[in-house]
Amino acid sequence: MCLPNADLLVAIRLIELDRSYNTKDEQFQISLYAVRTALTDATSSARQPNIDDFHAGSFSLASHLEFVTQTMLVDRSCILSVEKIFLLSGMLKRLLMLDKSDNPMIFANERRLHNCHTDANANASGDANGEKVPGGLTISLRVVLLDKIHAKYLKAISRLPMKDVRACYHRALVNGGYCYGPFSCVTNIIVNTLWYDSTFHAVEKLEVDMICTSTFVRVESRSLRGLIKLLLTCIPEISEHDAMIYLLKNNLKVRKAIEMAGVEGWESSWDVSAYKAAADASFHPELKAYVQFFTQSLPTVQSAVKSLLRASTPLSPNDVLQLAMLLPSSNCISAKSLETIVDLSTDALDMFIAYKEKFVTQQGFFRRKIEAALRKKGYLYDLQVICVANECVGSQKNFLDFKCPYSHVNFLASPKVGSGLKLFFAEFSNDDEDVSFCCTVSRKSKHEARCCYCEYEGTRIMHPAHPIEKVAEILMRNL
Repeated sequence: MCLPNADLLVAIRLIELDRSYNTKDEQFQISLYAVRTALTDATSSARQPNIDDFHAGSFSLASHLEFVTQTMLVDRSCILSVEKIFLLSGMLKRLLMLDKSDNPMIFANERRLHNCHTDANANASGDANGEKVPGGLTISLRVVLLDKIHAKYLKAISRLPMKDVRACYHRALVNGGYCYGPFSCVTNIIVNTLWYDSTFHAVEKLEVDMICTSTFVRVESRSLRGLIKLLLTCIPEISEHDAMIYLLKNNLKVRKAIEMAGVEGWESSWDVSAYKAAADASFHPELKAYVQFFTQSLPTVQSAVKSLLRASTPLSPNDVLQLAMLLPSSNCISAKSLETIVDLSTDALDMFIAYKEKFVTQQGFFRRKIEAALRKKGYLYDLQVICVANECVGSQKNFLDFKCPYSHVNFLASPKVGSGLKLFFAEFSNDDEDVSFCCTVSRKSKHEARCCYCEYEGTRIMHPAHPIEKVAEILMRNL
């Protein structure tokens, strides 16, 4: 709030600009449920005596934002006349509904934002103490990029045949399905996943209903490390923070990020070492084979692969088979490297077995709860795969009971009649109580709805933009 001179609207606009929120779906709208939730939290923290009346008055004034802005900013040194105070007081008494088309950002784009930029530039040049305004927080920027990467993974999963995802691709996705490579992020995920599955076969087949959340979060985080390292290898003079800024502004497209950096005067180079550095930074489990695949084998079939994946429609089993046949295995892989060497202690083996049993039990519980929630809501959909889950929602009952009361999950489901996949959000109780519901969500809703529990656990669960029933109660109570 220091940079925009405590102007909340300008602060929001600066965040939009810093996070490259360019589309209408991403930009701030005063009618969002998140706005009402944030205002409730702020009102409660300020110990307002009447929260409901304060809300009603705030949104009534917001409905006349143009008049209020012109009245208050004509001359900051001017004392308001009795007539203007009377008009403003009258607006506070009118309960007007906000329209979705209300765009308060137009008032932040004029003199208020200009004044902020002027002050920021003056501070950036150095104040009396030689301090400069920071360009941004690297940790916050990393979180924004991880949100974008998560959306890419959800899209990639939805394009693969669900039967194959449950049977085998879930393993290849979290082990070798990185999002960097010569194609778009979604295509890279698909290509890397199929190559890893066809090259490094699983010794034990395990069909699942749920992708392991911890390993899913891990591959997304490692993918970001790979993308950053790839860009830093190509443009060694920039910082890690600068690399993330370029990735953000170019929607994770490395080549476009390099082009932008070139326009701004940075020299770049691209060779085999870039992919090797990216794979090494992301802890690729088969580094040597992957580098050989991307530098020697893939270039020979790159145009054919790109043509096959040109459309954004879901891939059929036949499409996947054709694609897998196009992706040759690396020559450096020997038969010995495909053998699984088990050299675990008795305790480690017991831990592995216990973890596997817990996973199987958990996915069975989640499946039952999700199917019950779908029936309760009247959705004629079949669960296909659970993408990510958080069973630590809500406060623990007491210090001796570590079990939280609720779980949040995202899952893909297909209609019982027709085709296509929908991304759903579900909340349900972690015991036998029939407290559950679900609804469809947009893959772009991450910036509209926040959950302190899921963010604390580091899970990138897409929540409904307009929470209902129990979710609304939990968010209002804890945000």
